[in-house]
Amino acid sequence: MNRDGLSYSITILIVAIITISSALLYTNYHTTKEMNAPTKQKTLTFYQSVDCDHLIKHSVLAQKSISDAETILAEIDTPLKYQSIEIKNKVAYIDWPEDIYQHSWISTSCGSYTFLEPIQHSLTELDHIDSIIHSIDGNESDFYTFMQLSCPDQATHCNI
Repeated sequence: MNRDGLSYSITILIVAIITISSALLYTNYHTTKEMNAPTKQKTLTFYQSVDCDHLIKHSVLAQKSISDAETILAEIDTPLKYQSIEIKNKVAYIDWPEDIYQHSWISTSCGSYTFLEPIQHSLTELDHIDSIIHSIDGNESDFYTFMQLSCPDQATHCNI
């Protein structure tokens, strides 16, 4: 092989190395960029009561392991934990334990506001919830009697 042929072969080899290196760098850059891109995680709004007349708006990141409603309820400061929540036809059914009777202040006007309003405002911010029905151990009437409130129109098992 003469000198011109060798020079041409080296030039082709260098161009090939540069082309392959550029392709690898491009692929590596975009793979790393995609891996490090922030994931779009949904932010949920919830409210906390400050006193008998005011709510403060907060936000929390949605959790993949539990529903948005459960995430919100876990963030709201309540004197006891709900037993269950079920959502049907845009109505959230929240069941509370009998322990609620030990918190008699909840049924006062201020207590009712600080207990119920954060839940009401927070959950109805979700697109799939328009209203909320509460119960104590599955009994809607017991909840609304204890709270000294009228049953909501959507409550089908409330006799007060």
